[in-house]
Amino acid sequence: TLIRGNMTTKTELIDFSNRLNYALDLADFPRKGNGRHSALGDLFSVSSKGARRWVEAEAFPDISRIIEIAEKFNINVEWLMTGNGEIQQQRLDVLPKGPS
Repeated sequence: TLIRGNMTTKTELIDFSNRLNYALDLADFPRKGNGRHSALGDLFSVSSKGARRWVEAEAFPDISRIIEIAEKFNINVEWLMTGNGEIQQQRLDVLPKGPS
């Protein structure tokens, strides 16, 4: 799994990259080949090369960065890491309020 550190498979990298790119597409982020690497790097204070590695299935971000990405794009951390669960993060502030 993703948490194993360096013992990841190419399939896991590709799956993560596909989920990340899908989330970026949903957020109307610049398309691949149209500034996506630079914009992602700028947003998370990493080099364009580092961001490219995430987008192109060459490397995983650190777990703390994955959490930051999920929060920034309002997506579920578990979905981003594993593909399990709902894509959208459940937000407590949008749940119905009980009787007051």
